Amino acid sequence: MTWVARITKGPLLRPPLNGLVPVLALAERRIRGRWWCEERSDVSGVAASTFVDRPERQSVDDGVGTPLIRRYEISLEGASLPAVSLLDRFRRRPNDFGPSHYARFAGPLTLGARFDVVLAGPWNGPVEVVIDEPRRIRLATLEGHMEAGWIEFAVPDSERPAMTIHSLARAGDRGFWLVHEVLPVGRWIQTDMWATVLESAARIGGVGTPERVMVTTIELHDDSSDEFHVA
Repeated sequence: MTWVARITKGPLLRPPLNGLVPVLALAERRIRGRWWCEERSDVSGVAASTFVDRPERQSVDDGVGTPLIRRYEISLEGASLPAVSLLDRFRRRPNDFGPSHYARFAGPLTLGARFDVVLAGPWNGPVEVVIDEPRRIRLATLEGHMEAGWIEFAVPDSERPAMTIHSLARAGDRGFWLVHEVLPVGRWIQTDMWATVLESAARIGGVGTPERVMVTTIELHDDSSDEFHVA
């Protein structure tokens, strides 16, 4: 257990002070030397709507700012559990993986389920499970979510064991656009949350010291090429 998780009690469990917890988690990550590795790039070519599945209730087109593809990955080399088994446990018990001291799933990830990802701070994340397959789970954002788009948790069908989180979204409102796209802190908090999920998957799977999470961020512009299509 991290020291931030240990001190998150009393006033730090309640608004507005609970909004400090993600920032403290970032500070601890930096101190522990667990900052992720990130590559950023810009792509011009295809409108964001090209990447939207119609079952989603709040599409990328409903958001503001620049559409972002974000991909997070961790190696599961040396794990004693198969990657697909780890994804199944995440499906059934997602709070075993997340930073529950500032982000909690209010339900299991089964097809059609709607629930909130309860967050510290001014936003919560209402979502719907729109894809539930053995190797991937996709959540679409619902009205009131701080982002417009989708996020997917998956284990690749390849010889190299890994777990990935893949999203396509933009800010759901101008407030979140400010803290996520203009200021880095919102994007860092988001990355810390999903990096924690991946690091937890590695530890639950029996990986002693997980590798650092690899992050790729791609900014999309209106004339992007179809080669960046996300299925």
